[in-house]
Amino acid sequence: MSHPFDQLVVPAENHTKLAIPPVAEYPSAARRNAMLNGAILVDGEPLTTFRPKARSAAIDVARAYTLSLGLDPGPIADPGPIADPGPATDPAALVIGSGHQPLPFHPGIMIKPAALVQAAREMGATPLFMTVDSDEFRAEYLPLPNMENGRLEKMEFPLFPMKKHGLYETAEAEPVTDMLDRFQAMVGFLAHPRLETPRRALESYLETLRNTHLDFPGYVSRAIVMRRAWLAPEVDGFLELPVSLLSKEKTFLRFASHILADIGRFAGEYNRALDEYRKERKLRYLANPFPNLETREGLIQAPFWVVEGGERRKLYVKVAAGKASALVLENGEERPMSAVIEGQMAIRPKAITLSLYLRMALCDLFIHGVGGAKYDHVTDAIIERYYQARPPESACLSATLWIDVPAEDPRPDIAETERKIRQIEQHPEKAGAGKTEVDQLAAQKEKLVRTIKAPGADKKSIGASITKLNHLMAAELSGERRALSAKLERLAPVELERQAAQARDYPCFFTPKRSCLPWPD
Repeated sequence: MSHPFDQLVVPAENHTKLAIPPVAEYPSAARRNAMLNGAILVDGEPLTTFRPKARSAAIDVARAYTLSLGLDPGPIADPGPIADPGPATDPAALVIGSGHQPLPFHPGIMIKPAALVQAAREMGATPLFMTVDSDEFRAEYLPLPNMENGRLEKMEFPLFPMKKHGLYETAEAEPVTDMLDRFQAMVGFLAHPRLETPRRALESYLETLRNTHLDFPGYVSRAIVMRRAWLAPEVDGFLELPVSLLSKEKTFLRFASHILADIGRFAGEYNRALDEYRKERKLRYLANPFPNLETREGLIQAPFWVVEGGERRKLYVKVAAGKASALVLENGEERPMSAVIEGQMAIRPKAITLSLYLRMALCDLFIHGVGGAKYDHVTDAIIERYYQARPPESACLSATLWIDVPAEDPRPDIAETERKIRQIEQHPEKAGAGKTEVDQLAAQKEKLVRTIKAPGADKKSIGASITKLNHLMAAELSGERRALSAKLERLAPVELERQAAQARDYPCFFTPKRSCLPWPD
């Protein structure tokens, strides 16, 4: 089940985390999930037997892929079914998963593979990390702390410039030397003594990269190895699986084909869940968290992308007399319904559909970040209504760790200064108490305030007089008002420096590993 929405808040302070449930409870949650919903039918087969097939196949693919990258896949558990939910339950049957896009992660995301490995080791389960490489690749600009004109700023650095539009899974990797040169250029931006800690951390990571095999043709493989290079050896020994490879696996294609064949009912529940999600949270933007599936005469949009020519396109299902009859591409070209299961069409799941498969068929517990945990309220509604089943528990894990750059915190001073300005504007008699001119005007205002409460008082006229007196008192305090405004102007760049120092999205390699690994409790 999803967690209360108001609890899903990104941690704001340094060295804080959000863990729902606590990492120590992952094993018990995974065991409870393993016993759920065995009678659900997927492509006509009970989940009890479908699930072991799905995870066995996925683990085989993930192990081969992980080894191909020169990484340690860790011990592989037996993905067979669990027969007994009691204390003697064999944990080797369990799979714990998490995932993210193939970006350079900040420490608050790195906590997920760390927790994944910790929980799996404690219970002997298989840890599986999914890389969502089916998203669109954009030039990867990374936030970088920089001293410009003697002040700390947060700039955007083009670490992985995009050569052409496409998906992560089809993005080519530039020559390793070019990438390492760009990392070295980043070191130059951190030359100021104030940035010594992130500079030393980056230099250490760069040395690690120089001794790591990174010569892969694709961006995704390189990004995964670079992430693992930072995590190891403290966090290591787990499976890596890109969504693009999972999407080619037979049991996933059976799952997808089942939905496509029943697209009318599935799309109805999918859109209903999204509509209710937006209504409950008063969200006006119709693409928040995701757009509804389009429905128009004879066509219903599928909850999958079709990948052709290195790009992803919308996929539709042609429906006649309530029955799915053909798959339709954006250009109107039709394909038989069998094209998916026969591997004649490359499809990728949308976020909610991917979450459905991971939580129901592949993993006994899936660890989301805050964003995923929020949209999983939609996933839960689909599981409850479409599958008529109880949603399995999921985990939400996120953290905040600032880079070690000293910065003054002017927020209390700013708040007090703004309070004084508001007092001058709204209650000048209090702000200027003790000043003769203000006290005289305040006495007149006090009389008018008493008068306006009397029966039959001309409230409009008296109110106008009170307003005029407020303006006169504020005018007497104009010097104080200007001084306070000038103080706010002086504090503004200090606050910008604080924001730059305390941004949580700097990549992990600006942070010494000793300060955050191993992170989970």
